[in-house]
Amino acid sequence: MKGPRTKDQGQWTKSKTAVGPRTMVHGPWSNGFTLVEIVLTVSLIGILFAAASIVLRQGLDSYATVSERGSTLQATRFAIERMTRELRRCGDDADNQLQNISAAQIGFTDANAINTSFNLNGQTLRRGNDTLLDNVTALTFTGYKSDNTQTTSAQQVRRVRIQMSVLPQGQNTPLTLRTDVFLRNYLYENWQ
Repeated sequence: MKGPRTKDQGQWTKSKTAVGPRTMVHGPWSNGFTLVEIVLTVSLIGILFAAASIVLRQGLDSYATVSERGSTLQATRFAIERMTRELRRCGDDADNQLQNISAAQIGFTDANAINTSFNLNGQTLRRGNDTLLDNVTALTFTGYKSDNTQTTSAQQVRRVRIQMSVLPQGQNTPLTLRTDVFLRNYLYENWQ
């Protein structure tokens, strides 16, 4: 039960008629928080949330970058594996042969006896007219003879080096992959 309050020597206290063990000194500000306290608390909480959101945002951006880079790497590996598989068949017989090779294109007869090529059209890697991969920034084919010297003569090629750079979306640093393809049924001398 609350009793009436009185002002005794500058302090607010319960009157002496109050009964019970909870007799406390009360002041005019003891009923809640001041506006300054509330504003200060809300400001501090806002600063903490802002700092936490910066850290969280950086984590999400890093995840998105790594995820995009991983999916681009997977697609690039698939394209290189497909080129490797098809070029490796060249030399199986007289019908599967390289037709021509240059830095930007390699032409060959595929397993179905169809003349086709791998080439870079803008930023798109194509097999004939089919798109294999987008965002390709560089593609280079280099032919090597059996003695490891470079050649552009398709009949002398025993090994093909493929180097490709692909730029993941929203990033500035390209991924670069390189592989060597040995054509079947040829002897190799002095390969390093």
